[in-house]
Amino acid sequence: MQDTAPSETPAADPKRYALVKVDGSYLRLDRVAGTIAFCKPANGVWRCMPSPDAEEAYLNEIDRLRQENAALREEVSALRAGADNGDSDSVRPGHPSAEAPRSNTRPGPELSQKDEEQLDEMLSFTEQAMRRFFGLMRDLQRETGQ
Repeated sequence: MQDTAPSETPAADPKRYALVKVDGSYLRLDRVAGTIAFCKPANGVWRCMPSPDAEEAYLNEIDRLRQENAALREEVSALRAGADNGDSDSVRPGHPSAEAPRSNTRPGPELSQKDEEQLDEMLSFTEQAMRRFFGLMRDLQRETGQ
């Protein structure tokens, strides 16, 4: 088992890699390819794991989002064209534009003064019952030592 640091200079090109010690492991920079790898011992053998290239990942994500955006724009255009032509097949069921508009014109129920008082009385009773119940549960926990 070899537990020494990775070689700083490969046989092919002694200036290709640069190693920087970081928290008991090494950061390896490939000067030719421009890649970075983290090297650390695992089971007595040094292993180098390539570091993900953040810029490449961002560019790939931007490209993916551009393609998705273009596809969505095409879908919106097709839906608008179908709606303008009165094509009922262009609007998918379950799509917000397929549903009938909802209106909140129906007034909510109005409570009389007596109803308000009864509601307050019921809420007060419920609150007292819940407090009593949780108090009993606390007492039971204390008695059983939990």
